[in-house]
Amino acid sequence: IAATLMGVIPPIAGEAAAAGRVGYLAQDAHIFATTVSENVLIGNKDASKEQIVAALKQAGLSLNPDRLIGEAGSTLSGGEARRLALARLLVGQRDSWILDEPTEHLDQATAAALMADVWAAVGDHPVLVITHDPDVMADCDRVVKLS
Repeated sequence: IAATLMGVIPPIAGEAAAAGRVGYLAQDAHIFATTVSENVLIGNKDASKEQIVAALKQAGLSLNPDRLIGEAGSTLSGGEARRLALARLLVGQRDSWILDEPTEHLDQATAAALMADVWAAVGDHPVLVITHDPDVMADCDRVVKLS
């Protein structure tokens, strides 16, 4: 569904599209072996240092922007890696959001904190959340179950 809305996979029938600039938080968002800043810049290559710091703060992440990250984010916890991927979206100022299993592999407290930051960040923008997490579903306006 996410790939179809983003135009990566064509729909089998009919049409599918998301409005404006779509932000996508992948289930397995890759963290690169470089600095925190360079990982955030993937979301907006023209972002200033101030915008990077603001996105990190909004994502609930208090990492030094110049900190080096190990291969595949090996120096970060699972929660930090998800928040870093979220900061990429935040720095890009998206019109709509697609979140694929945003709380997967996170403990309940970390998942709740991450989603609180997500809901605060998206404001009135449309959000599609793909999840199996009943706590996340409980916060959604509408739930569609596919089988």
